[in-house]
This record gives sequence, C-alpha cells and structure tokens, in this order.
Amino acid sequence: MQFKPGESGNPEGRPKGSLNKRTQLVRLLEPRAEELVNKMVELALGGDSNALRLCIERLIPKASSSPIIAALPDLDINKAGSSIEIITEVMKQMLAGEVSPDQGKAIISLIEDYRRMLDSRKSSFFLEPDAF
Repeated sequence: MQFKPGESGNPEGRPKGSLNKRTQLVRLLEPRAEELVNKMVELALGGDSNALRLCIERLIPKASSSPIIAALPDLDINKAGSSIEIITEVMKQMLAGEVSPDQGKAIISLIEDYRRMLDSRKSSFFLEPDAF
C-alpha cells in the first residue's frame, strides 16, 4: 500500500525509551568488560595476530599526518607572481622526491586558498582600497 505524500509510514515513530542495538550490546558486555579485555591481552600475548592488532590499535593512535618540511620562498602578497614562484618550487621538490605528491598538493591547495582569500578581501567594498 502506498503512503500519501506528506504522511509518515510510521506515524507512531520509535517507542520512547527503546534502545538501539549498539546500546543493547554495550549493556550486555559492560559487566564482563574487564574479563574480555584480559582475555584479549592473553590471546595477543599468546600469538593471536588479530588480538594483537586490536590491542595495538587501541594503544597507539592512528597517525593522521606528519608535518611537511619544505624550503620555500616567502609569500609576498604585494608581488603578483609570488604564489606562482612558490608553486613552481613545490613542483620542483615533488619531481626531485623531496616532497611527496600528497604533501605538494596540500601545499599548493593552501597557497591557492590563501590567494583567493586575499583576492576576495581586496575586492570587498567593506575595506579601503589602500588597506593592502
């Protein structure tokens, strides 16, 4: 049977106080949490590679990214070609293997975003033209 437009298929909605499956599982496991953790450690120390991986993943946070180290010329906002010079230098360092392609892309993206932000501020009618 089709529902009429604007009508809910479940007008009563979810019952108040009902728990989702995750909450139900947490409540089921909570009383035995210490035993479960001890068992996981025991399995990991016994050579179970999956248990070991899970333990290590919980102990050592996943690395998000490392700082980018690159020697770049200063960005002179008053010089029209300054950002092009920096992007050219980033490209050279990428080709030389000094900067990874992902890092180079991140640097170039930041430079372009910065340049757009400066351009939008310069063209804003709220700022005086001599402010830059």
